[in-house]
Amino acid sequence: MSLDPAAAAPADPSHHTLTGLTQAEAEARYVPGQDNSITFKRGRSRLEIVKEALLSAYTFDLLTVSIALFWLGQTASAIWSIALLLVLFFFNLSLAFRSKAQLETVMARTRPEATVIRDSQVRAIDPNLIVPGDLAIVGPGDQLFADGRLQGDEPISVDESWLTGNLQPVQRHPGDSLLAGSFCINGHGLYLAEVVGDERQVTAVLEARDAQQLPPTPLQQLINRVLWALRFLVIVFGAYVLLRFQIFEEDPSAAAIYEDAISIIFSMAPGGILFMILMTYINGSARMAQLGALVPRAEAVETLAQTDVLCLGKGGTLTGAEADFEELEQPDGDSPFSESRLHQILGDYARSTRSRSRLIQAMRQSFDGAHRDAVEDVLFFSLVGWQGMIFDDDDLSGAYIIGRQKALAGNLTWQPPEREEVSAEEARSERTRPVNLLLAHTPQMDSLMDKYGRPRLPQNLLPLGYVSFSEAVEAEARATTEAFREARVLTKVLSMYQEESVLQAAAEAGITALDGSPPSHLSGKDLLQLSPEEYAGAVEATEVFSRLATEQKVEIIQVLQNQGDLVTMVGDGVADLSALRQANLAVTFRESGQAALSTADIILLDDTLSALPPVLALGQGVFNRLLDVLKLSLTHALTAVLLTFVALFSGAVYFPYLPAQNLAVTIFTLTLPAFALSFWLESGRVNTDSLAKQLAFFVLPAALSIAVVLLFSHVLFVQMTGISYYARVVVTHILVATGLMLLIFVQPPIRQLVAADRYSGDLRPTRLAIFLWFAFLACTIGEPLRSYFNLQPLVSGWHYLYVLTVVAVWALVLRSVWRSDTFRRMVGYHLLQEDL
Repeated sequence: MSLDPAAAAPADPSHHTLTGLTQAEAEARYVPGQDNSITFKRGRSRLEIVKEALLSAYTFDLLTVSIALFWLGQTASAIWSIALLLVLFFFNLSLAFRSKAQLETVMARTRPEATVIRDSQVRAIDPNLIVPGDLAIVGPGDQLFADGRLQGDEPISVDESWLTGNLQPVQRHPGDSLLAGSFCINGHGLYLAEVVGDERQVTAVLEARDAQQLPPTPLQQLINRVLWALRFLVIVFGAYVLLRFQIFEEDPSAAAIYEDAISIIFSMAPGGILFMILMTYINGSARMAQLGALVPRAEAVETLAQTDVLCLGKGGTLTGAEADFEELEQPDGDSPFSESRLHQILGDYARSTRSRSRLIQAMRQSFDGAHRDAVEDVLFFSLVGWQGMIFDDDDLSGAYIIGRQKALAGNLTWQPPEREEVSAEEARSERTRPVNLLLAHTPQMDSLMDKYGRPRLPQNLLPLGYVSFSEAVEAEARATTEAFREARVLTKVLSMYQEESVLQAAAEAGITALDGSPPSHLSGKDLLQLSPEEYAGAVEATEVFSRLATEQKVEIIQVLQNQGDLVTMVGDGVADLSALRQANLAVTFRESGQAALSTADIILLDDTLSALPPVLALGQGVFNRLLDVLKLSLTHALTAVLLTFVALFSGAVYFPYLPAQNLAVTIFTLTLPAFALSFWLESGRVNTDSLAKQLAFFVLPAALSIAVVLLFSHVLFVQMTGISYYARVVVTHILVATGLMLLIFVQPPIRQLVAADRYSGDLRPTRLAIFLWFAFLACTIGEPLRSYFNLQPLVSGWHYLYVLTVVAVWALVLRSVWRSDTFRRMVGYHLLQEDL
């Protein structure tokens, strides 16, 4: 965004021959309830949120399991499943409603107004009140709300990419059609509204886009495949047991054995896994809001964690506007205000106006002040080159005007020395040259609008000084780029500005290659001279791009995506819209325009880049925790699958543990650890190399070895004691101990335990594992949990020693397998060197 808000000479609507509709005509043409708003990324309604939660996969799975367990008489397990369902359902709803309310608040703050001419008066109205025949005013950055035709004598450039897919700005001349949903890029003009409401072309385009389903992320695709595999196994095993009982079983007393088998088989259903996954997503999204980031959809957290390339615009992203004030020496030497008082007036002005331009934001940040209720607030800068406010407070009264010196010259009491005005081209190429606007004042309380509603400057304006605006690299930019570089995320600058200013901004922001070397640079013109073969390599090797056309930003992102990179784009202006749409993840600021907000997957509520590093770290933590939860859950599920296979196809429908005991194992080794891990979100680089291989590398040897240990121990204790129930108790103790040991393996507190997951150094999971082990032992002693879980303590200290010894030997063997080069080559997965 250019710092010069009046880079192009505005057209004064008062001189236009068209007068627009009368107010009576507009009211007669208005259709109650018509909607001219345009939402490019439609949010979910509250009813849709409830339906989505009710009809989700986790609801179906948990409800099915609960019904089956009730039918089998396993009331305790069924109640536990229902409890999980209700907790997750209401937790998910509360977070979704909160996120929706936050997003609606942000969107309401930036809701645009339409500027029309009625009864020869310039008026700002709600876009829904535009009717056919209205004459609307449009300038750079303005959104069009109706289909119509351009009027007047001058052409304008518009961005129609949302509607047509054409990424290049389109030149529209007087008489040409204009479409609602497009944005004015350059020029000023008037357009005649012809089609409003649902009849506009944009309505059909957006309805078709809303019907499209967002593609699942790579991790979601993997999770879906795993969950469907588990559902298939549950159906196959369950059907086999039921048929076997109905066809071959003649002993009625065997019904209890088959019921236990069905209960354990249903425990493999993915409802519990979905609970733990969604719990991690939900908690991560809630933590995002605390960090100053609004995430409308939790899946964006995963995408952020896997980002390979961060693309930044320059103006409004790397750089912002700084405001300064230079007081003018009055001809008589008598200044009406002190310099500190003038600074306060500017601060009050910036906090009181409805304008949300970047210049006003810069004034708000640079000058202290407070909100005041204004008598009048005129915002037609793009039309007449000035804007103003009238106050009627005891300590602040009269009109205060900020504008271009040429626009105010005819109404000033004296002419100050002229300051050179900066054109749009110069503002892009020489960011050190400030934009100078004149602050003027009159004690008169006359309206700033004439009787026709047109902006009118008061006479006898006293020039007070120059408000200068210059670009400066945001203070948070360097910290942000350094944080992403440490996370092995490459930062690229995609800018429309000249080479000198972009390179200077990149240097001040600390942007380098990943190895720390100075960034390489290419201009849009350089890219046009490259062959298709050279283009991809140049894009990959370059960090700073200048003088880019809108379509070139999109092409660069497409090239990076075609090379397998996941791209996050940070932008806030109309010039960034197409790039935001193309990127895998779109990030913008709360004070951005409606189009950028509607496009965004993540909205930074504090309007600075400072939230990005902690948001990235949190996203990485969520992703890493999802993998940890999947590893633990799938190991438990695969162990159950192996034991089921042995039980069903060895001639006896018999499991080495009871359903209630399996419930205890699930609670102590999966549910409680997953809940705690969702709060202990560990940041750090995400290894996105073949997620399936990562899971297979951990799960296969762990599940197979646990199944072998359980079967061996069960057979051993049946032979030693002759008591099947006691052998199942020993197996339950081993299952809990091995499950808690896996919790330590997914979060190794010391490097000696690093084998299948990155070094953590976090002692909290290990302490949790120890605590849960003793809590489990307490449950085997005290009522009512002992009876509830069908548990009992081991009868001998030697048996406890056996459990600890066999788990220790199992852990050493499993660690050796994971560290084996042979096994790593078989699976095709290796921990990165920095993870060891």
